[in-house]
Amino acid sequence: MEGGVTVILTLIIVFGGIIASVALFGAGGYVQKRKLRRMSEGEAPRPTHTVVENETRDVEFPRDPSTSPQHNE
Repeated sequence: MEGGVTVILTLIIVFGGIIASVALFGAGGYVQKRKLRRMSEGEAPRPTHTVVENETRDVEFPRDPSTSPQHNE
């Protein structure tokens, strides 16, 4: 009796996992297909490449704490 319950519960878990994974991946595929269809119909603009001409750093590195700036006194 106990072995039968274990087998049934194991099968429920296995089939539940299969159904859940098919539902999740199927939903993702449906969303991707709908997104591609919208892009082909012209609703969403296609991304464009922008050229960066200013090559200065956007992030300034912190100065070395062992050096102190020159003060005008």
